[in-house]
Amino acid sequence: MKTLDSFRNGSLQYLVASDVAARGLDIPEVSHVFNYEPPRSPDDYVHRIGRTGRAGRQGASFTLVGPSDKKSLDLIEKLTGKPIEKAEIEGLPEAALGDPSDRGGRGAAPKN
Repeated sequence: MKTLDSFRNGSLQYLVASDVAARGLDIPEVSHVFNYEPPRSPDDYVHRIGRTGRAGRQGASFTLVGPSDKKSLDLIEKLTGKPIEKAEIEGLPEAALGDPSDRGGRGAAPKN
């Protein structure tokens, strides 16, 4: 709570929060939200980006995605009824990296 209070009063400029912590936080004047991956639920995406631009203020939201995130983006666009503006970061590999069975997120519980 001390860290959150420091962010609210401006003495802390940046706040990094997990998806769980990001829900339910009432923080005025958030100018930017950066998602390192799209959320599992399109409703969560709307909740996350809703952190910016409150009370008529300007805000921006950015989400990093890869080819395997197409389904998530399609669901978000379907829910919002609006296309998401896309930009490509030059120099990044186009093919998937890492373990193809890795679905991202929190992962499954270890199997014994």
